[in-house]
Amino acid sequence: MLERLAVRVPLTIEAVDIATDPELEARYFLEIPVIEAGGRVIARAPIVEAALAAELEALLRAQA
Repeated sequence: MLERLAVRVPLTIEAVDIATDPELEARYFLEIPVIEAGGRVIARAPIVEAALAAELEALLRAQA
């Protein structure tokens, strides 16, 4: 999904394995996947692609 969105919205993807970080695992275990951008969580499972695209595009406009 993120790869498809990257065609429309410039982004860098960094995958984080929460199993390697007990704090992240405790915080997000039931909400995987979690997407963070601009220093905040913008999507949690279940993720709707159109809603995620709108969030990313809003962040991009705000940074312009």
